[in-house]
Amino acid sequence: MSDSQGIVIAQPLSVQLRDNFRDYGMSVIMGRALPDVRDGLKPVHRRILYAMHADGNTADKQYRKSAKTVGNVIGNYHPHGDSSVYDAMVRMSQSWNMGKILVDMHGNNGSMDGDAAAAMRYTEARLSRMAMEMLRDINKNTVDFVDNYDGSDTEPSVLPSRFPQILVNGTSGIAVGMATSIPSHNLTEVCNALIALIDNPDIDIETLMTYIKGPDFPTGGIIMGQENIKRAYETGRTGSGGSIKVRAKIDVIEKKGKTFLHITEIPYQVNKNKLMEKLELLQALHNQTENERKRNPKKVIEIKGYDFAARDGIDDETGKSEIAKDKVSIMIELKPGKNPIQVMNALFKNTELEKSVSVNLLALVPTDKGGTVPKTLNLKEVLVYYLQHQLEVIRRKFEYDLQDAVAKSHKLAGLIKALDKLDETIETIKASSSRADAISKLMDLLNVDETQAEDILGRRLQTLATFEQEELRNRYQDFLDQITYFKSVLEDEGKQKDIIKEDLRVIADKHGTERLTKIGGEIEAIDDESLIPNHEVVVTITHNGFIKRTLDSTYRIQRRKGRGVNAMSMYEDDFIQHLCYGHNHDVILFFTNYGKVYETKMHRIMEASATSRGFSIKTMFNFEEDEQIQTVLNIREFSDEQYLLFATSNGIVKKSRLSAYANIRSNGIKAIRLDENAKGVITDRLIGVSLTSGDSNITLVTQNGHSITFSETEVATIGRTGRGVKGITLAKNDKVISVDIHNGTSDLLVVTDNGFGKRTPLSEFRVQARGGKGVRAILLTDKSGTKVIGSSIVLEDDILMLITKNEGKLMKLAVKEISQFQRSTQGTKIINLYEGDSLSSIARVTDIDEEEETSDTQK
Repeated sequence: MSDSQGIVIAQPLSVQLRDNFRDYGMSVIMGRALPDVRDGLKPVHRRILYAMHADGNTADKQYRKSAKTVGNVIGNYHPHGDSSVYDAMVRMSQSWNMGKILVDMHGNNGSMDGDAAAAMRYTEARLSRMAMEMLRDINKNTVDFVDNYDGSDTEPSVLPSRFPQILVNGTSGIAVGMATSIPSHNLTEVCNALIALIDNPDIDIETLMTYIKGPDFPTGGIIMGQENIKRAYETGRTGSGGSIKVRAKIDVIEKKGKTFLHITEIPYQVNKNKLMEKLELLQALHNQTENERKRNPKKVIEIKGYDFAARDGIDDETGKSEIAKDKVSIMIELKPGKNPIQVMNALFKNTELEKSVSVNLLALVPTDKGGTVPKTLNLKEVLVYYLQHQLEVIRRKFEYDLQDAVAKSHKLAGLIKALDKLDETIETIKASSSRADAISKLMDLLNVDETQAEDILGRRLQTLATFEQEELRNRYQDFLDQITYFKSVLEDEGKQKDIIKEDLRVIADKHGTERLTKIGGEIEAIDDESLIPNHEVVVTITHNGFIKRTLDSTYRIQRRKGRGVNAMSMYEDDFIQHLCYGHNHDVILFFTNYGKVYETKMHRIMEASATSRGFSIKTMFNFEEDEQIQTVLNIREFSDEQYLLFATSNGIVKKSRLSAYANIRSNGIKAIRLDENAKGVITDRLIGVSLTSGDSNITLVTQNGHSITFSETEVATIGRTGRGVKGITLAKNDKVISVDIHNGTSDLLVVTDNGFGKRTPLSEFRVQARGGKGVRAILLTDKSGTKVIGSSIVLEDDILMLITKNEGKLMKLAVKEISQFQRSTQGTKIINLYEGDSLSSIARVTDIDEEEETSDTQK
C-alpha cells in the first residue's frame, strides 16, 4: 500500500484485510444498521425526515410526490440507491409495521399480505404529525449539525425527538458481529414511565414495568407471560432464556350450528398471505386420502390435531366489509364435534399464529468525546439516555430563546431611546453625510451601541414617527420577562424536567391510544398430546409387522358365537398377532423376542380404518434382523410403586420396577437378560409382561394346557438387565404362552386355537411354591384345540377382543357370554371360525360404557 504522499509501505495482506474489514464493520455499525438511543433512528430514516422538513413537506401542507423526497434525500444527504431510500420511507408509513407512523403517505403503500408499494412516482407523502414532534425546535440549535457527504450542506447528527421514538416504534437491524431488535411499545405507557423516572431517579425496572407492561405491537396479538419480558428489560436481551411468545387473537364463534375459529389479530410482521397459504397446505394434508397417508406417514404425524371442515373451510374476510376493513378477519370452519382448543393448539404449534420475538436493546449511545458507541441497554438505561438527551435539547432551546430574546430586547431598548428623542433622532439622520456618520452620531445622541444604532437607521423615518410607544414598551417588557424566565429555567434542572413532563403529557393525551397487544399467562410448550383427543383406541400388529391404530368405537360389541367384523386386510401369509387396548395419550411398550423394549405414544401410531392393512412398523423402529414383537403393553404413568413382571417361554420370571423402563431410547433398551448357549445364541424367548403392584399372585399358563399359581413375593425385585428365577418346571416340548397377575378372586379365561374357551374360578388353582410343575388348566382334544393361544384374568363385566389368524377378523365379546367350567374341562366354542381359520390372540378390554354395550348387544 502507499500513504498520502505516494510512499510505498510494505504490509502483510492479513493486516490490510483486517484493518479494511474493521473500518467497513464500523461503518455499517455507525452509519447503517444501529439506531441512536436518543431519537431511535438509523441515518437513512433521519435523513428522510429532515429532508422533508427542510423542503417544507410538513403535516400541515399538501402531499408531494414521493419521488421528489427520495431525490432530495439522495442528492443532499444519502448517496445510496433510490429503492433503499423509498423502501425505508414506505415502511415509516405502514401502520402495521410502525406503532406511530412518521410518514403520511397517500396512495398504495403496500399491505400486510406482503404486497409491494406502488412506484414512488405514483405515491405522495408528507410528514406525519408524530414526525413533527420528532423535529420540533430543530431550528433552535437543539442538536448538532454535521457536514453532509460532500460538504455542500449540513444535516442533523440526531433529531430532537420530543417523544421516545426508540421504544414507541422500535427497530431492528443486523450489523457486523452484532444485531439489534427493539419491539414497539405503547406511547402512553412509555411517556408515563418517563414521568415516573423523572419523579424518582432511583426507580427500579420492576416498578417501571408497572407502567410499561411489555411490547405493544401495531398488529395486536397476545403476549404469553411476562417472565421473558422482565428478563429482556433487566438485561437488555431475551438471550438463551427464551424469546417472547406472541399469539394471534382467536375467538370461537358458534353460527348456524357450526363452529368457527375467528382470527382477528396476528403476530407482528407475519405475512398474512403466506399464513393463509400455510393454513391451506396443512388443511390439504389433513384431508388427504388414506393412500396418500400411506405413502408419506411421517407427514401425517406432523399435522395431527387439524380438524378443518373441508378444503374450502378457510376464508380470508379481511377488507370484505366495513367492520373488517383494515383489520384481519380469517374464518376457519371446524368439523362438527371437534375441540376448538385442540385445533388452536395445533395452529399455534405449526403456523406463525404463534411467533417468537427476540429482544436485543442494542443502540448507539453518546460518549463524553462527542461520538457514539454501540451498547446493550436495559429498559431503565434506555429511558435515562433519552431523558439526558431531552435535558440537553431543552437547555439548548432555552439558550437559543434567551439569546433571541436578549437580542430583540436590546434592539427595542435602542428604539425606545430613539422614540424618546424622536425629533433629534430624525434631524440627526437627515444631517448625516453618510451611513457611518449617522451611526456615529446616533450612538453619541442616544447613548446606544452600534447594533442598536444600525437597527434604528435601518427603519424608515415614517415608521419611527408612527410607532405606538406604549405598545413598544409593552413588547420590551415582555422580552424582559421572557429573559428572566429563560434564565430561571436554565439555572434550575427541576424546571427543565417539569417542562419535559408537561410535553410528554401533552403528546400522550394528543397521540396516545389504548394498548393493542394484551398480556396473557405463561404457556408451556405445545406437544402432540395437547393437539390430540385422548380417545380410546385399539392398536393391532400383524405377524409381518403391519401396525395401525383404530378408534375403539369402530368395533361394536357382539354376542357369543358371532363372526366379528374385519379388523384389517392382510396379505395371504400374514395374520394379526398382537392387540393392545388403551388411550391416545398412553405410552405403548413393545417387548421383542430378543428381550428388548421399545416405546412410543399411541397417538404416534398411524390411524387407519377398520379394514386398512396398516403401516410397516419398520417406519417406527430399527429392529435387528429376525427381531420380532412378542408382547405390547400400554402405560399411563411410570411409577416406582408399580412393577413389571416378565415371563419367558422357558418358564423364567423376573420382577423390576416400572420406572426403570421410562424414557427409552429410540433404538430400544434391554428389558431382560435371556439365556444363551455357549455360542452366544439366545435359547429363550420373552412371552409376556404384566403390570403389578408387587404383592399379587402370578399365574403362568403353558401351551399344553398346564398352569401354576404362586405369590409374587417369591420373586425378588431386580434390575432392568437381570435374568430372573424359575417360575415353572416344564414338560418336554412345552412352553409358557401367557402370564397373568391377580388377587385370586376373579376367573381365569383360557382360549384355544380352535375357538374354544372357558372361565374357571381362580379358587380352583391352588397357590403353590414357585418352580413346581403346576396343574391342568384346560383339557385339549382334537375338537377343542391342539394348543392354548392365550389366557387372561377376567371379570364378568369385562369385554374380550378375539383375533382370528387367516381371515383377520376381530370380534368384541362380553366375558359374561362365556360360561364357567371346571379346571380340567375343555370349555365351549366362543367364536365360529371359517374353515381353515384359527384363533390367533385375545385381549381383555375394560371401561366400556354400559349403555353402549347393551345397545350394541341387542342389535
